[in-house]
Amino acid sequence: MNITMDDTLLSVTFTLGAALGLALMVFILVPTITDFHKIKDYKRTYNLIKNKEFRLTYVCDSHLSFGDGSYHDIILFDDGSVKLVGGEYIHNFIFTFVNPFACYYFYKFKRLKNNIIEQQKTYNIFRQYLEGRGQKNAVKSFKFFRGY
Repeated sequence: MNITMDDTLLSVTFTLGAALGLALMVFILVPTITDFHKIKDYKRTYNLIKNKEFRLTYVCDSHLSFGDGSYHDIILFDDGSVKLVGGEYIHNFIFTFVNPFACYYFYKFKRLKNNIIEQQKTYNIFRQYLEGRGQKNAVKSFKFFRGY
């Protein structure tokens, strides 16, 4: 029995394909199947924030906190991690990016957080403008009453 180059190449290709398939199954398929039940928490939490059923309750440099007045809180952390309504978390580490559902919602929450921060900045600028405008009018009216 002579082993030719074609047989060796075929066995190497088969071995690499089997190893790649096994790695794909272990690192993508298994986390997706085990975390499939969390999809409802991802979607529910995203919709609660987007539809403004949970209001922004606390703003800090490291996180944004949303609440509805009960003990249920949603926290969007600075590194991108999210505490969901059901007590689950989407963490910012490599296994999040292996699960396509967690990765999808990770980026949706990140985009939502950036939009909320931009809205807060715009609101604060507008509020400061109105307060400054009100103070100028108050100063003018004060001078008027003093007779200037």
